[in-house]
This record gives sequence, structure tokens and C-alpha cells, in this order.
Amino acid sequence: MFSSSSITPTGQLVKNYDQYKSSLGDLYRLFDQYGVDLSLAGHDHNYQRYAIQNADSVCNTGSVRHFVVGTGGKNLYDADVHAADEPCDEVRIDNAYGVLKLVLYSDHYEWAFVREDGTVLDQGSSSVR
Repeated sequence: MFSSSSITPTGQLVKNYDQYKSSLGDLYRLFDQYGVDLSLAGHDHNYQRYAIQNADSVCNTGSVRHFVVGTGGKNLYDADVHAADEPCDEVRIDNAYGVLKLVLYSDHYEWAFVREDGTVLDQGSSSVR
């Protein structure tokens, strides 16, 4: 799974956030082509959940939901750095360590972001193709 903010899905080095963001469209087109419903990354040291979106970052269309879960131990950092550039961002948590619990079924999946003390900070479900 692609999780680096400095390398594109095709292996090219990027120099800034805008270039990185535009390269994700290629990755989402591959997701659509191969029937991917769920994408996970852990590069950023925070938790972020995105609305289902397509390759052009149009929210609530397409089939891929993306999570960033970099909350396993290293220092946390601000999740709002690029908030204005992320129209499909639904939840950002940058003040709690935790894990993403996924339960996968044949027709849907359920998620819960669980803080280290067991408190559920975000949860939901989504259908799959």
C-alpha cells in the first residue's frame, strides 16, 4: 500500500504537496479499475477518515474510502496542515493515540478508531461492491 508523501504511485519523487495530491488521482483510478473499496495509509502521525471519493477528489462518488492511521506510537502532529486542500476529509483526530479496528464482511465493512484507553472516537460502516 502506498503511504509515502514523497513518492507517487508510479515511483516518481514529488517536491510539494500539490504535486503529491494530484498524483493520487492515478492511484484512485487504479483502485476503481481493480475494485478497491478501502485504502489505508499510516504516514501522517494522526487519524483521518475521508468520504468515499473518486479519482478527481469528488466526495460521495466513486467507491474508495481512505483512512490515515498513524497513531501507533511516535509523536502526533497537526492534522489541519492541509485541511483546506482536502474537501472529502470527514474526521481528523490529532490528539489521541489509537488503532483502527476493521471488521470485514462480504457486503460491507465496519470501522472504529479506538483510543488506547478503549474509548471509541470514530466509527461507522460502508457497503462494498
